[in-house]
Parts: sequence; C-alpha cells; structure tokens
Amino acid sequence: MRKEIEVIFRMGVIAVAVFLSGCGTFSVVRPADTLKSGQFEASGGLTANHLGEFLFVGKGDFGITDWLEVGAHYEVYSYLIGLRAGLLHTDDHGFALALGLQTGRTLRLLKVIFSSNDTSSEGAFTVAPSLTLGRRWDQFEPYLGMKVFLFPSHMDIGGADFDYIFSGKIGFRFYPSEKIFLFFEGGPSIHKIFLGEQATLAEGALGGGLQL
Repeated sequence: MRKEIEVIFRMGVIAVAVFLSGCGTFSVVRPADTLKSGQFEASGGLTANHLGEFLFVGKGDFGITDWLEVGAHYEVYSYLIGLRAGLLHTDDHGFALALGLQTGRTLRLLKVIFSSNDTSSEGAFTVAPSLTLGRRWDQFEPYLGMKVFLFPSHMDIGGADFDYIFSGKIGFRFYPSEKIFLFFEGGPSIHKIFLGEQATLAEGALGGGLQL
C-alpha cells in the first residue's frame, strides 16, 4: 500500500507541475533530403501541445555541400545551431537518410517548479543528435524525424542517471511551387525528469517556408 501511495503521489506532483510550467514544443521541421550546395531555406510556423500552449518555431538552413548543411533553430524555449549530413538521398538511393547534431540551450521540464535556485530550467546547455528518414515524390515529401536532447551538466554517468528529452515526429511537406512549401508534423516528446519518472506531451506544428 505504501508503494502504491508513493506512485500516486509522484504522478500527482508531475501532473500539477506540468500544468503550472511552460513546457514548450520540440519540433523537427526539416525533411530527410539535405539542401543542395548554395541552397538556402527559411521556414516558420505555429506549434502546439496538448496542454494548450501555442508557440512560434523558426528555422534557417544553408547547404554547404550537396550532403552537408548548417542551420539555426528557434522555438521560444530552444535556441539551437548545428550541422546535418545527408547519408542517403532520394535522387540517388530512392529514399533519404540524414544524421544531425545541434547544440544550444533548451528548456528542462519542471525543474524550476521545485527549486527556485535552479534557473537552468529556463534554458540549459544541450547537445541534440538527430536522425531523419524520408522520401520526396515531386510535390510531396513525408518524413520521420527523431531527436534526443541531452544535458551534459546534469548527467551522473557513474550513477547512470541523466535527464533527456526525446522528440519523435511524423511530418509531411507539400510543394505548391518549386520554391514554396507547406508542412505539417506531429508526435510526442518524452521527458525524463525528477524522481525517475517520465512525462509525455503530444505536439504538432503547422507552417511553411521558402527555398532559394
């Protein structure tokens, strides 16, 4: 009985804290095919989670080569820059695969609620590897993106205890013209948080952009 009460208490504390705090969203936005050398893409839109938060996401990317791009990502609680390498491309292999690595600052869920001294919850240093799979058919481009936010300053490797955020999104792009696109994506973000528990948020994003 004591263990059951403890589990119920933990779940209750997490639920209350999630609703009291700004949780943010954790979008992917870019499909699997990387930009061509010299190509620039600007995109933006509205994101939302099931708690009723509506936030802006903005992203800019530039093709250094036909297989390597650099980009910046802004999502209210996240400020990230990084590189992404296209290992496979639709034109050459029939589908695309890209691996990325970003760094910057992002929100760590709930910490600010329980420690007034922990200001890192407003934006902790993060390293975020990512993987994106997809394929483009003329005007249509579906993709599956996965990203993990790791927080080096909040890791206890010896104790195998660390916070993380996993974001998984299924997305779809539509190109009404050669340079203009619209996108939609949705999926969960899973937050490993205090007391060894996890919190899951349902998220979605809708927007568009321009390729030059």
